[in-house]
Amino acid sequence: MLRVLSIAALVVFSPLSATAAVLEYTFSADFDSSHVFNGFDETADIDANNVQALGQITGTIQFDDTLISDLGDVKLLGPPSISIDGFVRQGFELPLTATLLSDTATYDAIKTGNAAFSPTTPNGVYTNISFSLIDNSNLLFASGLAFPDSLSLSDFDDTYFSVQSTVFDQNLGASGSASKVASFTITRLDPVIAVPLPAGLPLLAAGLGVMGWVGRRKRASAAK
Repeated sequence: MLRVLSIAALVVFSPLSATAAVLEYTFSADFDSSHVFNGFDETADIDANNVQALGQITGTIQFDDTLISDLGDVKLLGPPSISIDGFVRQGFELPLTATLLSDTATYDAIKTGNAAFSPTTPNGVYTNISFSLIDNSNLLFASGLAFPDSLSLSDFDDTYFSVQSTVFDQNLGASGSASKVASFTITRLDPVIAVPLPAGLPLLAAGLGVMGWVGRRKRASAAK
């Protein structure tokens, strides 16, 4: 009996192959250029200035492949999260709202989208981060518009990471407020592969419990 249970435990403990898409990546990016609008102060202690001063950044992006909306050539997936190593955000965050998958006539793209300013947004300094991967060969979604099983920089022609700071003024609106975009070129994109919990682990625990129960019964019978 114990031998049978031991063999069964070994069988259920064998890991099952995973087919889910890799959604978390670490990245590196080098500063490329900046664009200043409406008299933005490039000497101020503001996120876009501070990130540009780093020159090179590393961080982590975690995608969410939950489908929010299907617009045909564009799909909106759940909001991603992006962090920059060693960087503390100063401004109010304009949150990431979605990941956009675009299959156009000239390119395929994976982009992140942010919340927009509204007339009721309070005055203040705001920061939004964006991430763009563009394939000009239109091969990325050749088999269908869905988040790829894995991402590789070699699949893309343009790779952008940007940090935008806006000194928002309700009277001026988003287009009239002072702002700066610091743009980076993504130079590394590595998947974070999680070690999956074997699907048979609960069965293993149950098998070990039965083995213990059988052992106790045998000891009790021998003691009589």
